[in-house]
Amino acid sequence: MLTNATRAIAIAVGQTISFTTIFKLVSESEELNGLISGATVNQAGAAGLRLLGLSPSKLAVLVGIWNQAIRRVMILSTSLVAASLPFTLGMEWLSATKIAAAREAEREALATRESGVKNQHHENNTHEGMDMDELPEVALVEIHAK
Repeated sequence: MLTNATRAIAIAVGQTISFTTIFKLVSESEELNGLISGATVNQAGAAGLRLLGLSPSKLAVLVGIWNQAIRRVMILSTSLVAASLPFTLGMEWLSATKIAAAREAEREALATRESGVKNQHHENNTHEGMDMDELPEVALVEIHAK
């Protein structure tokens, strides 16, 4: 599950790659020959290229530039997914219900052990009725046992 921060970063990186590709390829294009700037192409967007009023051959060049930009973003995203795959396969997939049941069983076992220890302590307690001032070490044991 992607967090909002991850989505925001992915969008920002994708836009950076596409805008950089568009600016670079438009400025380097011999067919466009400085006819239009990368900023203008970027502002027009992929759907608004026809509104720029260019000839069909120049429009085909711009569509190719946009395709290259989108291709680079898709290659990056596919590469990132592929790079994360070994880590995903290496993860231990846990069942929340099984873990909850195991923890509950652990708590019950601990509670049973504690009640057994308390019962055994009371059964073995042979110093009841004695003055604890006479046996200070027994008094300390009882304090720590509680």
